[in-house]
Amino acid sequence: MAGKFWQVMEKIGLAETVEEDTPPAAEASIKPTGSIPAPAPVVQRAPSVSDPETQAKLAELDKSARQQLAQAMEGAGASLVEELGDTLETLKESGVEDEKVRYTAAIKGLTKKGHSVSAICQDMDKCIGVLEDKNREFASQLKGQFDKRVGTKTQTVQTCEDQIKVKQAQKAKLDQEIYDLSAQRTEAQSGITDEQNKLTQVGERFDMAYKAIRSEVEAQRAKIAQYGEKL
Repeated sequence: MAGKFWQVMEKIGLAETVEEDTPPAAEASIKPTGSIPAPAPVVQRAPSVSDPETQAKLAELDKSARQQLAQAMEGAGASLVEELGDTLETLKESGVEDEKVRYTAAIKGLTKKGHSVSAICQDMDKCIGVLEDKNREFASQLKGQFDKRVGTKTQTVQTCEDQIKVKQAQKAKLDQEIYDLSAQRTEAQSGITDEQNKLTQVGERFDMAYKAIRSEVEAQRAKIAQYGEKL
């Protein structure tokens, strides 16, 4: 179950508690139609804290966090810490501004009641211990919330990355095949041009020979017809 701190976060709109794992949505079938531009990179922007509304939300969040930490220390069984704190507060309200004077007076008051400095420090250690426990608890809750909220998105990111690698490999293979085919086409086209030039040259030379020989034959025929007419 989400703790009170998360409920406050949800209430003021800074987070949303997630109690149960959200089932992943069915993966949509992507059917590209033509050239698809690459998506713009995601730019992470920190929320602005300059506006009054956000400042108020953060102040309430800070208050809730401090209350929970204070409640944790109250349950630590460190009565000397509470008594010391009350005395320090009373001395400050009484106009004792010097911190060293306040602490010295408060500690002396406790020692006169039979509490040693070591005992006071032990109670402080108890508070530090519960604060550490509370911090670990919060870190665990935070990780749990993160995993529940972004778990499927993380899986989607990994799946997309894997598919991108596959598509890139396929694209590289296709690019190589296209390159090879283009080279073959260029080579074949060059061969066609060479053969066409050769055949054109052969045809031109044949046509020249044909015209020359035919002219000679036609001239001979004309002579035969001329000279043989009276025979």
